[in-house]
Amino acid sequence: MSFGAPRGYGLSTGVYLVVASMVGAGILTSSGYTLRETGNPWSLLGLWAVGGFMALAGAMTVAEMASMLPHVGGDYLFAREAFGRGAGVVVGWATFVLGFAAPTAVIARLASSYLLGGLAGDWQPFAEPAMAVFLIGACAAAHALGRGESAGAQAWTTVAKLVILSALVIIGFAAGNGDWDHYSRGGWPPAGEWPVLAGSLVYVG
Repeated sequence: MSFGAPRGYGLSTGVYLVVASMVGAGILTSSGYTLRETGNPWSLLGLWAVGGFMALAGAMTVAEMASMLPHVGGDYLFAREAFGRGAGVVVGWATFVLGFAAPTAVIARLASSYLLGGLAGDWQPFAEPAMAVFLIGACAAAHALGRGESAGAQAWTTVAKLVILSALVIIGFAAGNGDWDHYSRGGWPPAGEWPVLAGSLVYVG
């Protein structure tokens, strides 16, 4: 089935969606795991450079396939046309569960953990899941209101995220106790770091 309805989402909404998908709780969390295991800042920077190249290659590949098969279906459609209907069904469900539902739950839980991190009490173990459910429900409601409301919510939340992260960077440079000499501790990763970096690439990608 080809696109018959008018497209209400423009280029700007697509840009906001991609930026919001790439810049989020995952960056703030996975980077800490990598540094904890390696203690090598250059390994972390190199890892994100490799991840960025892989993301660019994947985006260009998907764009090429979408231009050749301009129909509804996304990954399901590509897998079905290449490997058959059975493979398409498997890829479609894997994308739904592993590509969208699971990351949404993880990001909501991480966001809740950051929001409630300074609180304490017997109710805290229940507060984080409740907050995560609320965040998911709020996002779903905003996108269910209509095309315009969905695009507006995506734009404002993305801009707010970029403003907050930019403010954190500026405050860190202006009032932080960082030291550029920390980068002198790193270098080309030794053999023991490669397994850690390979696992961390999953989070980056």
